[in-house]
Amino acid sequence: MNKELELTGSTHALVSDDCFLNYSTSISVRNAKNKFCAFIVEATKGGGLHDNTMWIEYDSTDYLKCRHQHGRLDGTFTSQIYDKGSFARRMVYVLTEYTVVGVGTSWDSQIPLTLTGSNLLTNGDFSGWTANEPDNWTEINSEADEEISGQSGSGCKITTSADLGGIYQDISVTAGKWYRLDGYYKNTAGDEFCFATYDITNSKWIDPEIGYKEESATSWTAFSHLFKAPTGCSTIRMYIMATSNGDIVYVDELVIKEIDEENSTTWSNIGIASNSWGDIFDVSAAPQIGIRLYYGETSPPTSYVDKMEILSTIVKARYYRVRISITDPTNEIYAYLKNFILEFCT
Repeated sequence: MNKELELTGSTHALVSDDCFLNYSTSISVRNAKNKFCAFIVEATKGGGLHDNTMWIEYDSTDYLKCRHQHGRLDGTFTSQIYDKGSFARRMVYVLTEYTVVGVGTSWDSQIPLTLTGSNLLTNGDFSGWTANEPDNWTEINSEADEEISGQSGSGCKITTSADLGGIYQDISVTAGKWYRLDGYYKNTAGDEFCFATYDITNSKWIDPEIGYKEESATSWTAFSHLFKAPTGCSTIRMYIMATSNGDIVYVDELVIKEIDEENSTTWSNIGIASNSWGDIFDVSAAPQIGIRLYYGETSPPTSYVDKMEILSTIVKARYYRVRISITDPTNEIYAYLKNFILEFCT
């Protein structure tokens, strides 16, 4: 059977000025009995709406993953809207693959803490700035003089002018209660990020005096710290610092919340009396990935078909959009979904 492969120029357009397509082409394949046309769209890491997801490079290719920000294990990515230029009946595929990174579970994932209340820090996400200074933060032996692109939105760059320089903020606490600090940091290569808590009421460091140090990380890295408000303490000063004079560190998404001890996981909740360590820390669930195709005659499209990760569908539409959801079972496991291809046949 003789076949002819004919490549023709693209006539597709995006409903956005942002770059969303890596390539778009129309391919016609002819033989003696049939003809079909496949229109292929490959999404790139540019464009789209992220809700607790992010693009990463894995195995030299773009992949999508859940960010696990502050312990949240589910996230969605919604692509930009693709305009096919005409209202027509088409068969649609979403072509991709995924891999799972990480094995086993940790103490924190199996015996999680429950947090309660609102963030005790003000402007912990560094969204507020006045005259190149972060609102609600006080500098000490440092210059927090630059708003930078953070882990999410704006972040803060800190350049120290003495050892243990940085920024701080005072918060109200209840004596005897436990609290957790969560956030993201990174540093210039060779520099070091650290933090510390100080009991203003009793005029003494809580633990430790010189600050907790983190390993050097030149890309955004999550960190957490538990501390207890001492007897009689009503105000704590939270220091965010760098170790040495001249160090440059970056911080973002800082959150301090009280721990709900009554509703946090206990030994009895995980069956410590009857289960082995293997039973407790074994992975009991796999990551879940869902792909939804939105389609319609008008933009934005509102009709949809689910299970596109395993199915194809035939719809009549002009506008198309893809939503991907990722749910991981623990903080130690990530499902990476490869940069997808949206393919049409008519």
